[in-house]
Amino acid sequence: MMERFSFTLTYKIADHPLDSESVAESLYQYGCDVLAGIGNQGEVALFFSKEAENITEAILTAHSEVSAIFPEMVLYKFINECGGE
Repeated sequence: MMERFSFTLTYKIADHPLDSESVAESLYQYGCDVLAGIGNQGEVALFFSKEAENITEAILTAHSEVSAIFPEMVLYKFINECGGE
C-alpha cells in the first residue's frame, strides 16, 4: 500500500550561483513537485511530499530526481517531517 511521506533533503551546492527559485523551477520542469529554500550559503533545502511503499523508497526517488538535474549537488542532511532525522 502506498503512503505519503514528507521530508526535507538538504544539499551542498558549493561554487554554484543557484537560488531556490531556479532550483525549484528546474525540478518542476523535470516533473518533480518540490518546495525549495536557501538557508546557509552554499546549501539548498528541498521539501518533498511523495507517495511510496516506504520512506526509503520515497527518499531514493527524490534524490534520483535531484541528481538527474543537479549531479554536482551533494546530499548531506535528511529531516523526516513526521519526526526523526
